[in-house]
Amino acid sequence: MSGTWVLLDLLGGVALLLWGVRMVRTGITRAWGDSLRAFLERRLSNRAAAFGGGVAASTVLGSATATTLIVASLAGAGAVQPATGLAVLLGADVGSAVVSGLLASGSSLVMSLAPLMLLAGYVTFSAATEFRPRNAGRVLLGFGLMFLALGLIIGATAPLRGAGLFHQVLGAIAAEPMLAFLGGAILAWLCHSTMAVVLLLSSFVLNGSLAPDDVLPFVLGLNFGGGLPAISATLDQPALARRLPIANMICRGTLAVGLLAVSGLLPPMPLAGSQGVALLHAAFNILAALVFLPLTGPLLRAVERLVPDHGPDHGGGPQYLNRSALAMPSVALTNAALETVQMAGLVTRMQVTALEALSS
Repeated sequence: MSGTWVLLDLLGGVALLLWGVRMVRTGITRAWGDSLRAFLERRLSNRAAAFGGGVAASTVLGSATATTLIVASLAGAGAVQPATGLAVLLGADVGSAVVSGLLASGSSLVMSLAPLMLLAGYVTFSAATEFRPRNAGRVLLGFGLMFLALGLIIGATAPLRGAGLFHQVLGAIAAEPMLAFLGGAILAWLCHSTMAVVLLLSSFVLNGSLAPDDVLPFVLGLNFGGGLPAISATLDQPALARRLPIANMICRGTLAVGLLAVSGLLPPMPLAGSQGVALLHAAFNILAALVFLPLTGPLLRAVERLVPDHGPDHGGGPQYLNRSALAMPSVALTNAALETVQMAGLVTRMQVTALEALSS
């Protein structure tokens, strides 16, 4: 098989995986988004409970970015204390890493379940007439596509086992920790999914293109880049909503850069097989939670100085509407309600200003 077809098969597998993740996320948020939001709100009594809620929510959604957007919208509405909100995001990172580990560790079993999931999802989606059952079918179809994509990715990288040039290029990148770090970060940002990059790296280890001892800089980079999509998705949100993704990015980025700086001093890690990448990814996020959960208060105070509140006049444009939230109706409706309140405040200020002008 030519290198062009290998690359196309690989990119197609990654695209199918990302679409499957999107179907699972949209199906769950459309049908059970309000329940998920209520679950998170009930878990915001303390940081430990919030962390557990983040793990559970991200495990169900399969995406830490989706959980981050939900929590950011709650923060914008003032329903989340910043410290507990950051605890949810740290838990969401761990939950997403757990899902990646489960997919990587049980790849053969997962691939065998793909046809069953696709059939069950199609039958459920086609036969159901109510909203939630149809979205349950959408979720099953998404899982089936994810499992099928995992097989495609592993199959697409199999010819690379004998591709000497690919081994040399990947080995040269792995030999330079900074290049490997940047490569992992760029892949995670482009894919908008750390799961896809973890499975891709796992397939490289499985076919012998990447040595298990060389995966650490890649994993550190993908965790750094994994925080960027949530930041870009909330750029047009108010300061309260933007602070949490930035704080989460600071946690992941600081730890990733710090570990990269001392990676040459760390002893070799006994990572065998393709599961080593997922285990290292999970270990990083657990370590980030252990380090930064006690520091959420000081960290958020620093982020508050970095992202201060604006004055009452933001230039007249929408402050809470976000196109990326349209895939999650519960989040979009909350943003619309906040924007309505913002518009009412603007009309009130206009009336007060007009009366002052008339009276003077």
